[in-house]
Amino acid sequence: MVRPLVRRVIYSLVLQSVEAFLAVLTVLVGLPVLIRPDLFVPATINEILPPVFVTAWAVGLVVGGLTTLGAILFSSYRVERIGVAVLAGTTAIYSIALSGNLPTATLAMATYGMFALAMAARYWVLGRLLRMNGRLSKLRKRVAELEEEIGG
Repeated sequence: MVRPLVRRVIYSLVLQSVEAFLAVLTVLVGLPVLIRPDLFVPATINEILPPVFVTAWAVGLVVGGLTTLGAILFSSYRVERIGVAVLAGTTAIYSIALSGNLPTATLAMATYGMFALAMAARYWVLGRLLRMNGRLSKLRKRVAELEEEIGG
């Protein structure tokens, strides 16, 4: 029982290693902000967002990261889609916040902007995958019906 679970977790992490890495990274960024905002909130976020939105941003990172990671580990494309949507939004917020510190924050803004785009692209891919899975299920059902008609 433990062996198949471990194998599934390892396969999931290998097949979606970038998404898993980014999910872990967002949790590692968001948790310290929630625990000690006075110490860990980036200055750019403090400058542009009121404290309640800073907390919401950090919660988004943690919840989005944990949701995405859990969905990857347990192969749930629908849940992963929710997690990457949350991550796309929260990283886009930080990228926009960094625009206030141009030109010194150009590289960081581009990095977070690309992160947001990557999560948005993953959201789109997961949507296509879910639609294809739905079509495949309908096709399997129809094949089973036809086999039953032919056999019966």
